[in-house]
Amino acid sequence: MFLDTLIENAHQALFRYPEAIDYLQSRKISVDDIRTYKLGFSKLIGVPEEDSADRKRFMEECGRGRWLQNKIIFPYRDEIGRFVGLVGRAIETKEFKVFVTEKAKLDGFFFGLYDALPHIYKENRVYVVEGPFDYLALSRVLPNTVASLTAGFSEPQYNYLNLFCDRIVTVFDSDEPGKRASERVAEEYKNISSMSIGNYKDPAKCWESMSLSAFKKHISKNMPFL
Repeated sequence: MFLDTLIENAHQALFRYPEAIDYLQSRKISVDDIRTYKLGFSKLIGVPEEDSADRKRFMEECGRGRWLQNKIIFPYRDEIGRFVGLVGRAIETKEFKVFVTEKAKLDGFFFGLYDALPHIYKENRVYVVEGPFDYLALSRVLPNTVASLTAGFSEPQYNYLNLFCDRIVTVFDSDEPGKRASERVAEEYKNISSMSIGNYKDPAKCWESMSLSAFKKHISKNMPFL
């Protein structure tokens, strides 16, 4: 599939851009993280040839790849590790661009799902955060974490999670959109509860402000049932 090659090329290219490495390290993302999650970056995105509806839609929705240039690329994997989409996040702004395959739109998708699945099965519980940086933070303490890439999630995403566990805990941002999303999904679905991480806006900001041991203590303090 064209996404496989595009993601692999952007992953290899990232290591040629010191500004991308420096930015990720400033967010406490290690080289091991970059390799594990196949993060990417490039100033020029090439789109491999392929006769498919998904590639055609990608070319239309992503400006033939231009809208992913100069953005950190976070790939989505499904439950068996196939690439089913990506989100591109700008370095200097909060601008982002999401693309997922038609199948993933129907089935559901999350960043970090493939790596979290063994832990989700074991705990029969999943924690849902908003962004990829929140995932990369909270998963250090709670490996059964995924990121929805927005405040809330769709019905296909909800149904997707229910294939793997019985309990869903949202850890959305503490801003107004995050609070409203937490209330909305908790009212709509009976097996969802919400948690906060104290006085921080999101897990990423919390993680970036302290050591790993302090972060673990802070999470345990604010999620006492752990």
